[in-house]
Amino acid sequence: MPHSIPDPFRRWINAQLESRNFSQAEASRRAGLNQNAISDLLTGKVNRVSLKTAQSLARLFGASLIDVLRLAGYLEGPINDEDLTLSELVSLAKILSPEERRDLLDWLRWRTSRR
Repeated sequence: MPHSIPDPFRRWINAQLESRNFSQAEASRRAGLNQNAISDLLTGKVNRVSLKTAQSLARLFGASLIDVLRLAGYLEGPINDEDLTLSELVSLAKILSPEERRDLLDWLRWRTSRR
């Protein structure tokens, strides 16, 4: 079991909060957690991520539970910036409207066709 919250997990939470313009308290509330849950994770008041918290954060941020558990240090496997970037792209795309997703997909196709 991890004895402290890993830095990649903290960076991931901060990136998710920033991309959605959520405060720590708002994200905790939306995730159905104690109001200070995310703050406690980020400041070291708690030294491990519970399964309930991992599930709530995965649901809130549109990430897979496996990715969250890997970031939290419970599962082995590579964690790199590319994985985090792809995970963030997917979670952000999930909050777009269908029309916005089509526009984004059109732009991505156009952008990659220029290579």
